[in-house]
Amino acid sequence: MSLALSGTVLCKAAGSAAIFAAIGASAYVTALRDKARLRRLDSLIALIVLIRDQIDRYLTPVSEILRRCDPEVIDGCFIGCSADETEKERQIPTDIRGLVDAIAEGEFFSDGKDALVGFAADFGRSFREEELRSCDACLESLRQTRSRLMEELPKERRSRTVLCFCIAAAIIIILI
Repeated sequence: MSLALSGTVLCKAAGSAAIFAAIGASAYVTALRDKARLRRLDSLIALIVLIRDQIDRYLTPVSEILRRCDPEVIDGCFIGCSADETEKERQIPTDIRGLVDAIAEGEFFSDGKDALVGFAADFGRSFREEELRSCDACLESLRQTRSRLMEELPKERRSRTVLCFCIAAAIIIILI
């Protein structure tokens, strides 16, 4: 009888450990996802800064700016897009509208969507000063979104993790 009891206890302990491990893994994956969202925003901000700088200093065409852009920045803009898009050889868009359309299917597109769509709609149709103002407005909006996410994401992650651990503890207590 004691062997059956200890086997039962061992199974319950193993199940409890598995539940807590799953919650811990979920928290880790959520933290990685949050970092990816912020990295995408950082890449978009870096791209808009580069575009603004190149237009302000050299009046470089956007297609040339995108062609010369650091591949890490362009790849960062595509974080959260479908795996098919990242696995195959990606064609670099030749204009801002093409870039926004290419990343529009991404998981994190809602972060800064209004700024990017407005920027793409206005960009390339006016004089230098208006282009710079458009870049500045987009940058300000993206930076505000990033600041907001920097505040909200850790709080949300912490509350979700605590709630999940409490639910796991309740399930384990009920099962024991």
